[in-house]
Amino acid sequence: MPAAPLPHDEADRLAALRRLGILDTPSEERFDRLVRVASTALGMPIALVSLIDQHRQWFKARVGLDATETPREQAFCAHAITNPGETLVVPDATQDERFADNPLVTDDPNIRFYAGRVVHGTEGQPLGTLCVIDREPRQFDAHDNQVLCDLAELVEEELAQSDRNTVVMALERSERSKATLLHALEEGLVVQDATGRIVEWNRAATELLGLSDDELAGRTSIDPRWRAVHVDGRPWPGEDHPAMEALRTGEPVSDRTMGVHRPDSSLVWLRVNSRPIRDRDGHVTSVLTLFADVVATFDNERASETMTLRLRQAIESSGIGTAILDGRGSTMFVNDAYTDILGLGHHDLLGRTPTVWIHPDDPQYGGRGFDELGWGDSVRLTTEIRVLGHDRRDRWVRAHLTRLVDRSTTDRFVLQLEDVTERRRLADALRSSEELARASLDSLEQGVVLADATGAIHQINPAAERILGHTADELTAAFRSGTWETYDEHGKVKPRDQRPIRRVMDTREAVRSEILGWRHSAGHLVLLRLSCVPIPDADGVEGRFVVAFADVTDQHRAERLVDATFAMAPVGLALVDDERSVVRCNPTFATHAGGNGEDPGGQALDALLDIAGDAPREDGTGAGLGDELHLAADDGTQSWIETRSAEIDDFDRSMRIVATFDVTARKQLELDLQRFSHLFENANDIITVVDPTGQVLYASPSNERVLGYPFGWRSPGGILDLVHPDDLPATAAEFEALRAGARGSDPFTMRVRSFDGEWKHIETIGTNLVDEPSVKGIVLTSRDVTERQQLSAELAHRASHDPLTDLPNRAAAEERLADALRRTPGDRRLVGVCYLDLDGFKTVNDTLGHAAGDEVIVDVGRRLADGVRESDLPARFGGDEFVVVLDQLPNAERAVAVARRLWEDLTTPPLRSGDVPVGVSVGIAVSQPDDTVDSLLSRADTALYRAKSSTTSKVILYEGLDVPSVT
Repeated sequence: MPAAPLPHDEADRLAALRRLGILDTPSEERFDRLVRVASTALGMPIALVSLIDQHRQWFKARVGLDATETPREQAFCAHAITNPGETLVVPDATQDERFADNPLVTDDPNIRFYAGRVVHGTEGQPLGTLCVIDREPRQFDAHDNQVLCDLAELVEEELAQSDRNTVVMALERSERSKATLLHALEEGLVVQDATGRIVEWNRAATELLGLSDDELAGRTSIDPRWRAVHVDGRPWPGEDHPAMEALRTGEPVSDRTMGVHRPDSSLVWLRVNSRPIRDRDGHVTSVLTLFADVVATFDNERASETMTLRLRQAIESSGIGTAILDGRGSTMFVNDAYTDILGLGHHDLLGRTPTVWIHPDDPQYGGRGFDELGWGDSVRLTTEIRVLGHDRRDRWVRAHLTRLVDRSTTDRFVLQLEDVTERRRLADALRSSEELARASLDSLEQGVVLADATGAIHQINPAAERILGHTADELTAAFRSGTWETYDEHGKVKPRDQRPIRRVMDTREAVRSEILGWRHSAGHLVLLRLSCVPIPDADGVEGRFVVAFADVTDQHRAERLVDATFAMAPVGLALVDDERSVVRCNPTFATHAGGNGEDPGGQALDALLDIAGDAPREDGTGAGLGDELHLAADDGTQSWIETRSAEIDDFDRSMRIVATFDVTARKQLELDLQRFSHLFENANDIITVVDPTGQVLYASPSNERVLGYPFGWRSPGGILDLVHPDDLPATAAEFEALRAGARGSDPFTMRVRSFDGEWKHIETIGTNLVDEPSVKGIVLTSRDVTERQQLSAELAHRASHDPLTDLPNRAAAEERLADALRRTPGDRRLVGVCYLDLDGFKTVNDTLGHAAGDEVIVDVGRRLADGVRESDLPARFGGDEFVVVLDQLPNAERAVAVARRLWEDLTTPPLRSGDVPVGVSVGIAVSQPDDTVDSLLSRADTALYRAKSSTTSKVILYEGLDVPSVT
């Protein structure tokens, strides 16, 4: 069994397959449906969507096969992907040297026929096949191949959809991480437009400067209220502030120490870094300034420099379109990526709401004002919106809106956009921002430790020392001495190779959100939610990693108690606050609410269950709490949930407990009953229920399609009145057996008169359900087999008759002769054989052609059929030889008389074709005791030979034996 060669792009092919994230995933209806269609359309018992992994072929969808995977070296599909532009067809695997000794051929599933069409990834790599398999050899024509190709293209579309979903989800995670990073910065951040006016800032900026959002918004660097000074006390003019210098020169301004007076006259010393922001044409459009309290950050100067660098890199390299909106939706700041995505300039966007670029025909948001969009009601919102740019071409962007929650009372929003028109742009944006966003997010946990592979702790923040109970030197000493111990959440010591830091050091792969136990210096066990991320090697420094963690001891204990309580409930349970947000829930509720395995905590109950509050909506759509809800999960599964709720008084706020009950099975049963009703009403088989007297109690609508009787029509005499008279005795006997309860499984066939008077062959199977209260009758299931009966009769006729003359053939004549010989000894009658041969027939074929010869043969057959007695059988033995079986002869003389009359019929008028005459010779033999078919035919053949040689008589009786006479 030769193994299939590897495709030339095997490494890229396997990488593309991995990126799909589809291997070893549960079955999906969108793929299962396609293999069912392939099996049905091509009449194959087995159909598969097969993906070729490195060492196996794995079936994403299958019908007719129990196995989920097989070794790659046995896979027919491994051969198919080496020639991705063609369909691999194997008509008979036992005759193909590639597969003859394959275990899939020699053993179960006993493959004989195979046809596989390659399915490709979005970048053209052959990932596997859509294939069909039969256990019998067969042919595969062009129509079959086209059907398989069309279905394979549908499989490719479903695989591409999986690829796109993976990229989009990854990019959304990156966007959320970036937003968290910007709002978690402890450094002050402001963005000023080209005039120096402050258009965006973070929470730290208001706290460091002692200004409210309203006081900071729109303020410029030249405002005299800053009262900025140099370190030596000299005034610092506003036009020379770092931000204005960066705007004027177009160059970054770094590490300037500046004193700024707050409104309360206190002086804060800031270390300031300003960087110009350019548009696509290189023009400076705004400036980003980062500043930190010099005194507070002196001891952490190195950490601040690193964080400033990372933030600067995040702003410059993210590639994510970002805008800052005020509480009314007015655009306060946009970056270059934002304007590039929308195809609009800064002047087109600043000061205006997003409705300026939303397409007026957008089905969800078009033509609505910002207040009508409902965005301001959400802390976070992600949606896709149709865009109308300056080029008037329709595009789509993914918009992610985040409300900035800080100490001020003024709403601010970060709106991030991504062009989703082209998938490649999604992938590029993901690659350009993912690394920085991930590292930034992972390093901004409550406790942060920077370490290397030697165990040296280079930096630790105060929160980490407080949570762990040790200084950096103490942790370094514990790590290097081997006394560093970590525990699982139950207090058991973790093996060294399972500890997160050790795994990161060994594999250089990040560990995220792992629960870990740590023994505090005070002696108690602290539970941490810990992430450990390797830092990419740079500047010759290797093996560094960031450990970020938070103390979740109390939270974990409370969650375990609530989870254990909720988990024991046989129904879905959720605790909902007075704003109708889910506080806690059990896994059953999470499944009911989303079905995707994610915890819905913090999400709105009404959105999760798609309900309109406690009562249906005024327009009649939607359901209220307490109704049965129809839910559709992201994976396409459908479910029905019944809800109940009760109020709980919790001190100064109202809480609600919501219970959900899965009634999908009941609903599915109702749907199945409806589906069965439709199938029953539209089936081709006739379902008839009759009482024991034969009167029809019910006849399905298919009765009208098959027999033409209108729905509801009844025969006054019952069903037996419709049966053909010749079939009535047998049918009545079958019905009597059914009435007696003796029949119930074997089918029987009868001829039934249709509404237009035509007789149709009907195959029926019956079951006596007279004693069944819900039926109280005999159930007859019938189908029209008229065409099958006619075909069977036609095939039987062809098997026993000559196709040219339509006379019985040699086999039929010999069977008739055998029957006659078996009967003769009993009735004392003789059996005779007339053996006829045409004289001069060869000349006709040789001179006039076989078509002329066939006309002579047909003429002879017609004359014989018209001239024989009713008891005799004419037959063509082949070529120009004919035989007539003479039955019920009183003596040999009668045989001679019949033979002479037949000879005369054949020679008067004379046989001829054109100018070529044709004669006839006849040999006769009459049966003797103990004669066989062969012996009787042999004597007739001998007599024929004598007749052909005779010049006096062309009709000769075989002589040499006494021929008895019957008186």
